[in-house]
Amino acid sequence: MKAILIITGLIISQAGFAQPKVKLYGYSQEFIPGMVPQRDIPDENGGPAIKRPVTVIQYSIFSVSFADIQPKELLMGGNWYKITGSAIQSTPVLSADAEKKQLVPRTNLKVLKIDKGDTVNNIIKISPALKKIVDSNELVISYLWKGKKYYASLKKLVILAPFHAE
Repeated sequence: MKAILIITGLIISQAGFAQPKVKLYGYSQEFIPGMVPQRDIPDENGGPAIKRPVTVIQYSIFSVSFADIQPKELLMGGNWYKITGSAIQSTPVLSADAEKKQLVPRTNLKVLKIDKGDTVNNIIKISPALKKIVDSNELVISYLWKGKKYYASLKKLVILAPFHAE
């Protein structure tokens, strides 16, 4: 009987040291401006024209976890980006289009909206285990929890219907 209690106690104590489960939700949406800007805008110094894309891809990325995590970097399309997380107060999270698609379901867990920043200048070392994660997923984020770095991944981004501005 004592052995069962000791084993149960060890299992429960190990759960406190485990990495928190982080679920990612990721969406991409093409943004098409209502009025297409002039395409051949000359450079300020008389250089070649600046070519800007007519459409822009906007990303909506959310993390859901029971723990307070600090998002640090995001790997998407072969590039690492700095990221920040802002807390979402109420769920479910709905899209801004007329369809009102549910992006994050109702939950009592902590939800963060991940905002992509500038590219990371320093080279991030990729271990063999991380390389395996990167190769099989479209989106990988790194985050800090209790001073240690962890990774969460998403197999595929969901593509939303294009958004047409007026």
